[in-house]
Amino acid sequence: MKCMYDIVLISRYMEKELTADQMSEVDAHLKQCRACRKELERLQTALTIMKSVQEVEIPRDYVESARRKLNE
Repeated sequence: MKCMYDIVLISRYMEKELTADQMSEVDAHLKQCRACRKELERLQTALTIMKSVQEVEIPRDYVESARRKLNE
């Protein structure tokens, strides 16, 4: 069964964007809830993947090139 705990709170916990009291509350919940620990792990994996992706520079003439192709 899935836990109904606040996923936004877990995400903010992961990013350390909570007050000390909130961090303690979420930490206590995570110690008791396997589903939320798994969700935290999933979020951490996703964040790691997102941080590893390199930005791609868009060519200067991209917009004009796309317009020409659309008009063909």
